[in-house]
Amino acid sequence: MAPAQKKTKKTVESINSRLQLVTKSGKYTLGYKSTLKTLRHGKSKLVIIAGNCPPLRKSEIEYYAMLSKTPVHHYSGNNIELGTACGKLFRTSVLSITDQGDSEILSTQHSVPTVRMAECAETTRLTAPLPLALPAMVFSTLISKSVELLDQYAPKALQYYSQASRLDIAVITAATTVVLYNLRSMINNSKYRHLNQPPKVPYSLPLFGHTLYMATFPNKFLDWCISKYGDTFDLELLGNTVTVAGGPIAEQVMKEDASRLSLEHGVLRETLHVHYLFNEKTLDIGFTANPSIIKTLLPQNKVMMVTDKIVDSLDYGLTQILDDGPQTISHPCDFLQQLVAFISVRVLIGPEVAKNRQVIDTFAQLTNDITRNVVLWQLLPESWHQPLLPYLQSLNRHKENMDNYVEPIVQKRRDMLRDGELESHTQLDYMQELIEFQYPDGSTFTNKEITDAILLIAFASVHTTSMNAGFAIFWLLSRPDVMKAVVEEIDNVTAKYDGKVTDESVKEMVFLDRFMRQVLRLGVDKLATGKKSMEEYTFKNGFQIPKGRMVQSLSRRLMYDAYTVESPTSDMDPFTFTKRESTHSGRDNIAFGLGKHLCPGRFFAIHEIKIVLITLLRKYKLSLKENKPVEPVVYVLGIFAMPNDSAIVLTPRN
Repeated sequence: MAPAQKKTKKTVESINSRLQLVTKSGKYTLGYKSTLKTLRHGKSKLVIIAGNCPPLRKSEIEYYAMLSKTPVHHYSGNNIELGTACGKLFRTSVLSITDQGDSEILSTQHSVPTVRMAECAETTRLTAPLPLALPAMVFSTLISKSVELLDQYAPKALQYYSQASRLDIAVITAATTVVLYNLRSMINNSKYRHLNQPPKVPYSLPLFGHTLYMATFPNKFLDWCISKYGDTFDLELLGNTVTVAGGPIAEQVMKEDASRLSLEHGVLRETLHVHYLFNEKTLDIGFTANPSIIKTLLPQNKVMMVTDKIVDSLDYGLTQILDDGPQTISHPCDFLQQLVAFISVRVLIGPEVAKNRQVIDTFAQLTNDITRNVVLWQLLPESWHQPLLPYLQSLNRHKENMDNYVEPIVQKRRDMLRDGELESHTQLDYMQELIEFQYPDGSTFTNKEITDAILLIAFASVHTTSMNAGFAIFWLLSRPDVMKAVVEEIDNVTAKYDGKVTDESVKEMVFLDRFMRQVLRLGVDKLATGKKSMEEYTFKNGFQIPKGRMVQSLSRRLMYDAYTVESPTSDMDPFTFTKRESTHSGRDNIAFGLGKHLCPGRFFAIHEIKIVLITLLRKYKLSLKENKPVEPVVYVLGIFAMPNDSAIVLTPRN
């Protein structure tokens, strides 16, 4: 392109005079945004750009002018001179003429040249300073090429679309999805190239990852993964990359410090999303104060002290839930949650609300409020969670019940302690221990913090106990030989104690204890104890994972040291003698954790489940409503273990 001719003073005066003539008509707009608007709407007939207009703005104006096929004139003066020429007392970098006649007045003479897109890029390169002109030129060139390709192929694409069948469109859509999915994976993986990550299992499906394999045939799929990749590998589950660990690596994961691999963030936040229900202070109490309180209140040697409370609560609960005669329980899970709630209210809060149905119902229903949405939270994008929360959970009602019925009791006990009417640590319930708890700096909890903390521990207590009680009942129903042995032991032992359930009678039921140990082992999730890495983490086999990665353990591979993760009904074997009690935890029983992360409430939970089973089996004959085999453990998405919820019949025994 030949260099632009140098404009004389006479030429500039001619341009200015014509501009003044045009602006008198009022059919123009001044400014960057207004000019863009006229270009986008196709109203602009001519665009004038001052010589010192910012390069990026100039490129954008030129781009939209090219799309709308609008001529562009580069004014030789700066924005002040252009504003003056238009009769304005302010700077004007861009001007848009919206009348065709006015644009012709400016473009009739050679002294007022108009340029197209190709000339715009060259003009920018020649007139702008190099550091500013280069980005503008590159941007302009890229835009030009993009528009050129669009003009070239868009008509062909539209023509193909109009002629394509639904199958053709479906195939193209699927192919595009695969490409975008793989592109996303490549971008994510590129961030962690410096890490020696575990091998990633192939055949991941777009959008679904490996979730469909787990939901359809989890045992075969996990067995295949272990055979190919060993005890450490990565899966795409529910939209996230998850590292799966088995054998010694799983043991390392379960024992690791919470500052490196966090159960709180992995299960409570990422899976159950309890932080939607409880504030940070309540969660802090759950992980700092609760362990020490439970260890003090309900250690193994003190659990027997609450036997009478459990038995009385169960007897009262059964009278409230069941009528006389045979009873059909359509949803055993809900039934057990209600039954356990009667016990939990008495042991956690105290006798003041032991028969308060509002508080008892809160304990029972809170579990459903949290657990029923687990799969939904995993499948939906996180941005959808908060808008849906009010329609899926009713925590406010539960908190109102605690405020109305429990908080006054907290204040009353505080007053009694202050006035000397109540001795310290004499109530033997969780609420009293919270009232008297002090941090090393002497600080205590407010009444509101105490009621919220009780609600949190209520969820943990009712959920774990009712779920394992459900596993136990359906194992008994699926194994008549085990049912017969358990019932015989209960009848024989309680007969020695005049039909009463006492500390001594529970201790004598050795077969029941072995049965409970098997129930706990067989009721763990296939991918269990999810933890979230709080930093870049290295396993002892050398593999590394980035911060934020979820780590799941192959529970059966760890506990049974078996190659396969299959769990047939015949695995229930309480007949084999073992010295290990149901409360004993180790690599062969991870139901309550490992190492320093062992659940401090396991002694109370197992004792409670035993008394629930003893009470039900002494009073009722249990049977399935439909006489057909059932699986004791049901796996949601092939991952999460849940008790069967088939209808059962309770027939009173003579």
